[in-house]
Amino acid sequence: MKDELPSGIKSSLHSHELVDLLDAAGELVVFADRDWVIWACSEAYLQHTGLTRQQVIGHTPFSYLPTFDRSVFYEPIERCRTSRRATATLGYSTLTGRCMLMRVYPVNDGMLLLANDASESVIRQYQLAQVALEDSLTRLPNKLALGQEVDEWVRQGREFTFTTIRAGNLRSISDLHGAALCDLATIELASRLQLATVPGEQVYQITYDEFVHLCPGIESPDRTAAVLAAAKQPLVLKGTLFDMGIAAGIAKGPEHGENADELHMRASMAVSEAERMKTAAPVVYVPSLEATLRSKTQLEGEVKEALANGGFTLFLQPKASLAGMHVTGAEALIRWHHRDKGWVGPADFLGVLEGCGLMRELDNWVIGAALQQIRVLSTQGLNLPVSINLSVHSLTDTGIVSRIREGLRAHDVAPCLLDIEIHEGGVMRDVETSIRVLHGLHELGVGLSIDDFGTGYSSFAYLTRFPIQTLKIDRSFVLDMAESKASGRVVAGMVKLAHSIGLKVVAEGAESSAQIAMLRRFHCDEIQGYGYARPMPLEAFAGFALANATPRGPSAFTV
Repeated sequence: MKDELPSGIKSSLHSHELVDLLDAAGELVVFADRDWVIWACSEAYLQHTGLTRQQVIGHTPFSYLPTFDRSVFYEPIERCRTSRRATATLGYSTLTGRCMLMRVYPVNDGMLLLANDASESVIRQYQLAQVALEDSLTRLPNKLALGQEVDEWVRQGREFTFTTIRAGNLRSISDLHGAALCDLATIELASRLQLATVPGEQVYQITYDEFVHLCPGIESPDRTAAVLAAAKQPLVLKGTLFDMGIAAGIAKGPEHGENADELHMRASMAVSEAERMKTAAPVVYVPSLEATLRSKTQLEGEVKEALANGGFTLFLQPKASLAGMHVTGAEALIRWHHRDKGWVGPADFLGVLEGCGLMRELDNWVIGAALQQIRVLSTQGLNLPVSINLSVHSLTDTGIVSRIREGLRAHDVAPCLLDIEIHEGGVMRDVETSIRVLHGLHELGVGLSIDDFGTGYSSFAYLTRFPIQTLKIDRSFVLDMAESKASGRVVAGMVKLAHSIGLKVVAEGAESSAQIAMLRRFHCDEIQGYGYARPMPLEAFAGFALANATPRGPSAFTV
């Protein structure tokens, strides 16, 4: 609203006709100083309160309205008193039982309050104005409101903390459980953030998954920590526990920016750094983050280009039988040949694709590329199963079954030659949907393996519900076996339990003769690791597999 007074009142602030003017206006009009002491009011205000002029003039409203500080009108008056900006509010008057519109203007060293009964048209205009400043879902003040508040704080010369809070898992909740449940999660998160604030602070929603906590002062870590603690508490919605994936970045106003856009840009850089570091603590913006962001933006563009233009390839890492040390299959591992960096592993670009929402597209490419390689190997007489890794987005998408069926038919590949490795943490995010997808794949005849077993939070009770044939022991356990008796006992126990429910066992990360010997002693079925063979291009794998196609016995192979 405008910070200017109606011209008639403005021109008469110091005239002796002020009281007559106020009475003629027919509105509730009050002049008060900065200490809330009333020095002039209209007859309508006296009728509204049921008091005499002597009971009002020279007194504060707290003296004759004991609950005034809890009324809907208190906050906008206090905001005008402290910020010296015009405010307005629409509220229900308990004295009259009517809806009233109140405007408050700063004048000289005090305030002018105007109030009247709100007509339907006035109520509608006010509501429209409020809607423009609110998020339609959570009713938190929005980006426009944030911009106005930051402008005012900067104008007043105030220092403040601008914290951007990003709920990184909201997109996944929408993908896996639908928009309705995502909306419920957003509303609950917004409520928690708002309840965690104290007077003088405010939470704003600026995008569907980003909020801003505005807090007076630049040395307020306790207040920031309190709000973040509320955000990080898991949500339980419809019987399901959700982690919001909270990351936070801090910019200091006005040091890091003199408007909301500049501060949000720099706080967002800090959020991105917090996500990259996988830290629960907020990251404070420093200028060097801008170079990091430029590098990240460049990498995103290069990765998108690689996905769109065939820049990725699949290397194959052989698997070997521990009984005969011959090749029994392979795992397809994605690689990217960067024009400057050479061969780049997935650790350097999968997170970028995840952040860009491109994991499903990558999964589809991997399926097609792997089937093509299986077909090439088959023409050379190598009917070896090749395993691929799919993201949680595909494993909770029932459409993946039909896409793989169509791919098998298009490449003329037998289903038993394709194996899908499932990370246990992924299927645990939506167990019931994952089970339906896995059973659909099993009915196709596709092989299924649990990858990196022991690093997540599944159990053998869940494994009996999944139609899998193979369990892969994570390399971290295998690498520690020779030095740690405890790790050795864990691996031996995993093998025994897996065999007891009819699963084949593959140990990843076998790099030494000692490790291979121990795994053989534990009756592990197969190994995969640098101790046998590194990942290699298709042509090299074909040659290696042909040379190691027949069992040779344990003693025929040394590392």
